Amino acid sequence: MLNGFDADSLTAKLDAAYALATQDSTTALLNLVSSSFTAATSGSPAFTIDRGFTGVESSTTVFIETGFNATVGSPNFTKNSGHISAFSVTNVSSGSPIMGIGNSGGNDELTVWPKFSGDNNAYFRVNAATGVNVANSVGSGHYHAARSGASSLQGYKNGSQIVTGSPTAVNIQNKTVLLLGQNNTLGPPSGSQYQCAFASIGNITGSTDVANFNTRVRTFLTALGVP
Repeated sequence: MLNGFDADSLTAKLDAAYALATQDSTTALLNLVSSSFTAATSGSPAFTIDRGFTGVESSTTVFIETGFNATVGSPNFTKNSGHISAFSVTNVSSGSPIMGIGNSGGNDELTVWPKFSGDNNAYFRVNAATGVNVANSVGSGHYHAARSGASSLQGYKNGSQIVTGSPTAVNIQNKTVLLLGQNNTLGPPSGSQYQCAFASIGNITGSTDVANFNTRVRTFLTALGVP
């Protein structure tokens, strides 16, 4: 997978990549593209070999802390150009996203939701108050939220664009990105029950790059037997 990222000129566009589906929980938390942003568990989310971590719905204590804050330093992820992605192993819905930052009020969010329990839609927000969403009956798969401009936002599933919109970019929140839930600015974190096998943060935004990125991730997970 990492050799593939290099071959496709994607590694330099990543701030963090986590192969959560691996042989042990320590390795799962490593950032594969940098010595920075080693993740840490909070509240002991369940780990399954070659499948990843599973969160707890509505929990304020069970999640994974990446330590990545886009307001610190000079990351690839910026206000008008950036992405987050996560692979949901199981077809479940949740009241919280599989990863991101929120404010418990629906504004200024960085979140990706494979399947929201309120309406069975997939939601994609990158520095956006409203984001974009689309009906999604199957919640498993690789979900990629990308902002490619000040008013250009796309949502991808398994490397293919499934929704696009033009919400205006808002300022990046001074919070760290969580996995298995969201880090809220107006309250405690809120957890989700997704099982996450892979996650990434960076600036992979074009359709070709997103498709190539998904192919490398999918090939890796298929080798592990992830459905």
